[in-house]
Amino acid sequence: HNSEISVDHVRSHFPLGYSYENIGPDADIIEIRKATKGIVPISGNIDPIKVLWKGTPELVEQEVERIMMACKDGGGFIFSSGEMVPRQTPEENISAMVRTVKRLAEY
Repeated sequence: HNSEISVDHVRSHFPLGYSYENIGPDADIIEIRKATKGIVPISGNIDPIKVLWKGTPELVEQEVERIMMACKDGGGFIFSSGEMVPRQTPEENISAMVRTVKRLAEY
């Protein structure tokens, strides 16, 4: 993760007035969240290849939990797969993602 470049990149978008910023899987979501909280909502960050497609349901659950717990406090976070969901993604991984998001989405 190269958080400084990612944070600077996201900050460079602030003047553009985007309604939200999608964060790729290589970004340090904790640093991005610190930089964006109260300024612009963020989404994404789960790795579509290593986690969703090639990971286990347990890994998917761990990653969803890590991302959501880092980002949901105070609102301004939209859970999404970020970049894509490969068509080869096992159904059990999609189910694990959705189930975990629903479990953690309540405030």
